[in-house]
Amino acid sequence: MPAWVVVGLVVGVVMALLAGLIVFREAGGVSPRIGDHWHASYEVWICGEKQPIMPAFPGGVHTHGDGIIHIHPETPAEEGRGARLIKFFEYAGRALGRGGVFTPDTFQMPGSDQIYRNGDVCPQGPFQGQAGMLQVFVNNRRLSAAELLEYIPHDGERVMIFFGPEGSAPEATPLTSPSPTGVASPSQE
Repeated sequence: MPAWVVVGLVVGVVMALLAGLIVFREAGGVSPRIGDHWHASYEVWICGEKQPIMPAFPGGVHTHGDGIIHIHPETPAEEGRGARLIKFFEYAGRALGRGGVFTPDTFQMPGSDQIYRNGDVCPQGPFQGQAGMLQVFVNNRRLSAAELLEYIPHDGERVMIFFGPEGSAPEATPLTSPSPTGVASPSQE
C-alpha cells in the first residue's frame, strides 16, 4: 500500500475521532459548561447557629457575598466536576486564605480555623455539649456521603450544610433574591 494512502487513512481516523469528541461534548457530556449561568442558595449551620454568609470571591464558581453560589464556568477546570459543592468551598478557602475543607465527615468554613468532624462535641450554641454530624441537604432532602462527593448545585436549588445532632437540622430557606422563575435575579450575576 502506498505511503500516501496510509497517511490519508491515519488523518481520516484522527479527524473522525476529533469530530466524535466534539459531538459528545456538545451532547451534554459535561455539565455545567462554559456559558451556563446557574444560581443556588446556600446556608451553613454550626451547632444550631446560622453562620454568616461568605464574603465575595472571584472565579467561575463563586459568590458575591449574597448567600448564593454563582456557577458560570470560565475555564474547563470549572466545568462539570469542577463545579461540585465541595469545589465551591475549596475555591472559597483558597480565596479567603484558609478553610474550605469539605468531605462527608469533615467541614471547615472558608476563612475559619475551626474544623468540625463527625462525632465532635458542639463547643457552643443551642447544641453545646452534644455530638454533631455533618449533614447536607438539597431542597430539604439529605444527601448521602456518595452523593455529596459528586453533587453539583443546579439552578434554583437550596443547599444547607448543617453540623449538629442528627435529625435537628432546620429546613433550608429559599434563595435570598428570587426572580419570578425562582432563581436569583439577573442583578445577582
